[in-house]
Amino acid sequence: MITAQAGDKVKVHYQGTLADGTIFDSSEGRDPLEFTLGTGQVIPGFDAAVIGLSPGQSVVTTIQPDDAYGPANPEMIIEVERDRFPEDMELEEGLELQLSGGGQAFMVRVIAIAPEKVTLDGNHPLAGEALMYADLPLALRLEQAAAMVAQWSVTTHSRLYPPSAAASIPCGSGTAAFVDETSPLTQIKGAGMIAPTLEADLDEVEAFYEERMAPVTFVLSPFADAAIFTYLSRRGYEIGAFENTLFRPLSAADITDPDPDITQPSAPGAWAAPLAEAFFDVVTPAALELCGTLYHLPHTESFLVEHDGQALAGAQLCCHEGLALLQCDGTIRRYRRAGLQAKLIRERLSRAARSGCNLATADTEPGSASQRNYEKQGFRLAYTKVTLIKP
Repeated sequence: MITAQAGDKVKVHYQGTLADGTIFDSSEGRDPLEFTLGTGQVIPGFDAAVIGLSPGQSVVTTIQPDDAYGPANPEMIIEVERDRFPEDMELEEGLELQLSGGGQAFMVRVIAIAPEKVTLDGNHPLAGEALMYADLPLALRLEQAAAMVAQWSVTTHSRLYPPSAAASIPCGSGTAAFVDETSPLTQIKGAGMIAPTLEADLDEVEAFYEERMAPVTFVLSPFADAAIFTYLSRRGYEIGAFENTLFRPLSAADITDPDPDITQPSAPGAWAAPLAEAFFDVVTPAALELCGTLYHLPHTESFLVEHDGQALAGAQLCCHEGLALLQCDGTIRRYRRAGLQAKLIRERLSRAARSGCNLATADTEPGSASQRNYEKQGFRLAYTKVTLIKP
């Protein structure tokens, strides 16, 4: 197998985020970055992350400041009298200026403005920052996993409930899943990621759902083929929701002792009932059926946080081909804000690392408490998906 080595010219798709999840650079919508390894054309940590990769392979890495743009140097921050600037010059924080001195020109940023002084920073804007990089192959890996779980939900539901009309068909590179007309599992996942989705594909998918009197719901990554967004817009699809896909690398450092408060119920109902209450506040037959399907998904473990024999919260971990999917997080309303989700995240990260996974992912509602809980455990934003629904 060919692997990238020093001296090789490579092309790389990537996305870079800061510790707070802010995307500072991305090749999305552009040609891949082309450079020669080991020649100093990119920061050292980026070079090191690419060396050893094969074509089509992805990596998630955190580059510390020493291997990126160096630590921030306080001596590079200076105050300048306001009257040194032209009177008609509009100063604002973040403005970049070119200064000269000692026969050299250098760039600075305005970081503070006072009536008599302006503070300038000559450090690189990313100095002192730890940088996390992801790329298009990462998005493909995550979206293929989402399509896989969609397919599993159909086959699992069909096996558990034989009268069920659950079915699925391909949608380009994705899966169009139908469990029942009201199920949250009835969605199209992973479309447009490998090959373009054609209008003929959409005709088939719409007919598939229309025959079953179910809504047509696409969940799309921003890395999906642009044509699918154009086609769906022309067909009158509307935005239903947004969903953040988070990720983080895993290593042996994530392995911890088992949490004594967390159990793995052997009976489906022991997990399904509290999770149904956590998701819907009331336990209905439909909710129990949904949670029963989730409990039996392949390669999936179900967890509960218990106290004095009472189930308080639950979640799942699906490990497949080195990827850990943290899913189905739910806490019964009266037990929320007690750190239970954080316990479940840590336990699942430990289990995933112990099983050999090198990457973890989770989907959350943007800006939610759930997203903040994941971020506190080292997760960062990979991208935001959009749900498009045909009215």
